[in-house]
Amino acid sequence: MVKFKNKAIGIQVLSGIFVLGNLIVFIRWLLPAYFTPYLFLIPAYFMLLAISLLFILSQFKRRNLPPVRQTALLLLLNVAQMILSFFLMFCYFYFIKEQKYTMLIVFCIFYLVFMGLRTHLFTKFAK
Repeated sequence: MVKFKNKAIGIQVLSGIFVLGNLIVFIRWLLPAYFTPYLFLIPAYFMLLAISLLFILSQFKRRNLPPVRQTALLLLLNVAQMILSFFLMFCYFYFIKEQKYTMLIVFCIFYLVFMGLRTHLFTKFAK
């Protein structure tokens, strides 16, 4: 297994997800009527996405891919993660149906921040 060499970028991404995970704890304390235990799945999902992104970026460095191919593969990864996220939300709405709007709002906040972190990561990585 290839280790990701730039630890500062990895720490930024994983700490960003951790900080957003604290948002769920605040929802539990400040707005207990809107809390559901399924909200804890959101940080776990985005932590897995962050780890997979770091692994894929480390593979880019290892294989010396040209920048055009790296960008194309990253866009493919973005589309795949977006489809997976839509599928996850659809399954939640269809099967669980508990606090749908709270889950959607928190998931959208996580998704937007994760996209910003991913863009920041890719620009730092491409330098």
